[in-house]
Amino acid sequence: EQGFTFKDITNIFRTNLSRSGLLKLEKSGKIPEASRVQRGNSPYRYWNVSELPLIGAQLSKLPSTGKTEIVTVYISKGGGSFKSTFVWNFSRWLGLHGKKVLVVPLDQQLNQSFLNNLDNSFETVAETKAFLPGISDVLMKGTPIKKTIIPTTLPNIHIIPESPILIELELWLSSQNFREQLIAKAIEPIKKEYDVIIFDTAPSWGNLVSNAVIASSHLISPIGVDLMSYKTLPVFLQMIKKFCAAAKHNFDNILLVPGFVDNSRLCQQVLGAYQQSYPDIFTISNIRRSTFV
Repeated sequence: EQGFTFKDITNIFRTNLSRSGLLKLEKSGKIPEASRVQRGNSPYRYWNVSELPLIGAQLSKLPSTGKTEIVTVYISKGGGSFKSTFVWNFSRWLGLHGKKVLVVPLDQQLNQSFLNNLDNSFETVAETKAFLPGISDVLMKGTPIKKTIIPTTLPNIHIIPESPILIELELWLSSQNFREQLIAKAIEPIKKEYDVIIFDTAPSWGNLVSNAVIASSHLISPIGVDLMSYKTLPVFLQMIKKFCAAAKHNFDNILLVPGFVDNSRLCQQVLGAYQQSYPDIFTISNIRRSTFV
């Protein structure tokens, strides 16, 4: 039995939970009792952020096998496929279902640190003279990996912050023996402490992406719902297949998650072509664009 399968996460952004169902869980004592606040003439019910994973654990249908599932999120082209948005939402979805999650960003753009309210930019260095320690420090300096892990706003989601030093790490890896196994080795001391570890990689293939793939049991690729993305997808899948064959590495799952879907005729045609061509690895849910300002 695997930790989670295609069937489990195809509806990642959907829920059938109703208000009455939530109240029933609260009344039975299976979830914490809601706090209340008066706004004008109306009382509102709410739960603290720390209580949300307790609620999610009651709703979770994700199986638990006692092993850590490791996921690489990678796209085969540049930005615009909502990769960072997906990683942030996916990690929180898992966390809100009671899973303990570690996010390991390997992209020098610092998107995950920004989304998790961590400032690890050059401006910070100018003030503090040091980046927050990350995976670069673990590999290049021998820093214990536990000293690089930082909690986020959800108590069961942690992150190892990325920094521009990842550029140096990419070059450093080129000169190392067994370089494609170094990150897998680095996370070994803390692997059993998490249900899921997620690597957010850069869009261009390199030593860091190779390390993430070798360390992972699952590959998730957000993809654009446009004609060019559809035409280049076979090349991407063939590249992954050849790399894994050469490295003698197998994934439990390879999943394709469509990015923003609109109602245009072309978008709907491409979406249908994906569903017809890749029915076993194409998810039902798509990455949604926020409508909040």
